[in-house]
Amino acid sequence: MAEGLQGERSPFTGARSPKLKHEGQKRPFTPEQVREILAATKKEEADLYHLALICSETGLRLGDACSLLWDSVDLKGRSIKLRQRKTGLTVELPISDALLKHLGSLRRRCVAVWPELAASYPTLPGLRLLCKRFKRVLNRLGYPRRESIPGRKRLLTVLGWHSFRHYVIKELCRAKVPIGTVQAISGHASPAMVIHYSQQVSLEEKLSAVREALKR
Repeated sequence: MAEGLQGERSPFTGARSPKLKHEGQKRPFTPEQVREILAATKKEEADLYHLALICSETGLRLGDACSLLWDSVDLKGRSIKLRQRKTGLTVELPISDALLKHLGSLRRRCVAVWPELAASYPTLPGLRLLCKRFKRVLNRLGYPRRESIPGRKRLLTVLGWHSFRHYVIKELCRAKVPIGTVQAISGHASPAMVIHYSQQVSLEEKLSAVREALKR
């Protein structure tokens, strides 16, 4: 102990370590998982397929995908322009070939692209039912939705609707799309969040990278 501090009580004695929120609570889906989810919902659960396709092709949050209006969709210009519910920031997103084909096949029944989803999402029972149905899809496919985290009593949910958003951002970063462009697509207020999403790497990916880098 340094001279002058002999016998003195440390100002940090008894201080509690801050409780940090577990980073990366949602994991990104893998490309294979996205394909399997779309295939599993396309025939029998059209509304879930609709949401899964929009979320996996644009990275939109669930609320924005549910409440999407036809006025925000420009099929000829192949773009979706809307104000995000969470941040209030406006994003303009490109429409992929797959999404263009899907949106073009829908009948315009009212101002909302999918009226039932737009009506049910703002209600807590509607949101719970949507999440419960998606949970069943993931369970049928055998995807582990929850995992044990050291220091936490409850299992942490790591796969859900938001995993599509993580998937899109991670794949864009993997393709070396400039951070500024990824941020313009994700609509994050800060590039730091984009970097955080892009750094979610699975153990398998780490092992593969190490094996490739350390080839002798």
